[in-house]
Amino acid sequence: ISQNLEFGHGSSISAHCLIPGKFKLIGDSLLTCLNGRWKGRFPICIHTNAYTNYSDDLPPALQWTVSRGAGLLDSSGTLVMLPGSILHMDCLFPRLQGNPTWTWTQNYRQYPTGWAIDQEERELHYRLSIYYAKTQDSGMFTCLTPNGLSNFIHILVKG
Repeated sequence: ISQNLEFGHGSSISAHCLIPGKFKLIGDSLLTCLNGRWKGRFPICIHTNAYTNYSDDLPPALQWTVSRGAGLLDSSGTLVMLPGSILHMDCLFPRLQGNPTWTWTQNYRQYPTGWAIDQEERELHYRLSIYYAKTQDSGMFTCLTPNGLSNFIHILVKG
């Protein structure tokens, strides 16, 4: 936020990391101006693990591919997909250190999870797949590593 901007009492701003999955937002994504002060924890984006900078202290990076249909990030950092799309989301974590866990906020259905089959990905990519997405698949998907660190992405299915 530029120091030259002024916000009135009751104004709100929302924040998200530029590339969800590659960074993780720490703090509040929505801040409200109350009597000249921001209410909430000011957000920052921290790096996640990647192939070249692995650390036990960083949350896992998330990658995704839409193998059928269409998906793109909207201005709020939500991954928006068309109904019928097939999405593969990968939580990057070394297989030798255990299995991450995928969780989701809606109870529409269970999703297949497990290590990627491709030889180049199977030691680092723990995958969750959404086949033939429906609007009921919309929600927050979180990967939790065995060492207690997590990262998430919001999915919205609409069309």
